[in-house]
Amino acid sequence: MLNTNSIKLLTYKYKEDLSEIDIACKLNMSITHYHRKKDKY
Repeated sequence: MLNTNSIKLLTYKYKEDLSEIDIACKLNMSITHYHRKKDKY
């Protein structure tokens, strides 16, 4: 099962088609952390 932040990350990326920077800002994480999370999925 995915946690809430993972679900939000995937929603922002695929449903809302936001940029990486916008997603990282919305989830209050660095762009590096975003890339690590994204690479898991």
